[in-house]
Amino acid sequence: NIQKPAEPASLKPVAMGKSDEDLLPADIKKEVKQKVNFVRRQPKKGDEVEIHYTASAGGVLLDTSCRGEPIKFTMGSGNVMEAWDRIVSTMRKGEISRFTVPEMYLTGGPSQFLAKLPDDGQEVDYDIELVSVVGIRDVFGDNSVIERIHDDGEEYGISPKTGDELQINYELSLKSTGQVLDTKQGMDFRMAKHADNGVYCSKAIQKTMETFKLKSCGTLICRWHHAERSQAADEALNIPPKEELVIKIQLLEIYEFEDCGKKAFWEEGLVLKKAIKPQRCRLCPGFDGTWCKVKIFSATAGQEELLSEEQLIETTVGEGELCDAMEAACGAMRKGEVALVTVKDLTLLSPGLPELKVP
Repeated sequence: NIQKPAEPASLKPVAMGKSDEDLLPADIKKEVKQKVNFVRRQPKKGDEVEIHYTASAGGVLLDTSCRGEPIKFTMGSGNVMEAWDRIVSTMRKGEISRFTVPEMYLTGGPSQFLAKLPDDGQEVDYDIELVSVVGIRDVFGDNSVIERIHDDGEEYGISPKTGDELQINYELSLKSTGQVLDTKQGMDFRMAKHADNGVYCSKAIQKTMETFKLKSCGTLICRWHHAERSQAADEALNIPPKEELVIKIQLLEIYEFEDCGKKAFWEEGLVLKKAIKPQRCRLCPGFDGTWCKVKIFSATAGQEELLSEEQLIETTVGEGELCDAMEAACGAMRKGEVALVTVKDLTLLSPGLPELKVP
């Protein structure tokens, strides 16, 4: 009685996103006419989509939407024929594909889409363009906050995580009237458990941001029974009882933090760099004698300004022209990056440029 040993977890195949073959019945054929980037997500049940379509059978045109507005429907809601739910679920925004659909799937939905189809059992060819996708998600699973994603943002970008600091656009309004109650452009936002960030429904925004990428934008529908809302807070903003709120958000930037002193084997936290305008996929100068040009915009100690004007310094990192703190920071930066550098050990500011007189 010999048993095969269990396969190590590290060798087990990892389930990836479903392919078109998984989503489509074998008797529906798909031919991609215009490809798009594969990382764009596919529509799921509950998402709102817009499509243009052309239907033909045996080379004869039956119907088309291309002379008017796109057709809008909610995936899996049953308000279009079964075939459309199935075939659109395999597509990505901007894609154009041809689907050959047997008669058995040409049922359901409004009569306006069925009336022009053949009644003799012919297969129908659908040329479909997926014009738009609005992703819809129940953020907390209790129907208190509904997320609508209008733009997925950077396709290969990273998503924020707990502890990150972000830059976002924020707008709060009443759903019933559209009245704007608060708006903040380019505000700093902390992904921290107890941070309210000075905005309404901060926890809901944090939960949503976990799935955002840079330049993503969306809308939250915050209902009256959401846990973050209270009668006192609503009254402070003149929000009517049981009013639904609309929160528009866009992720502009994810600030990157780095302890620049680690490479010099200094104590932790002596020189911290916060990249407020990161530049990814570029090399750092390091400390191997690379020439660079550095602009120092300002320097402050508490509320006191230490630099009377901007300084543009041409230097070779590692040769000692800059003070130790600036050497460490510049060696870890990338061309075009803008950063806020915090120096906790003031002895690292001298000798060397920018020659600050620290009180």
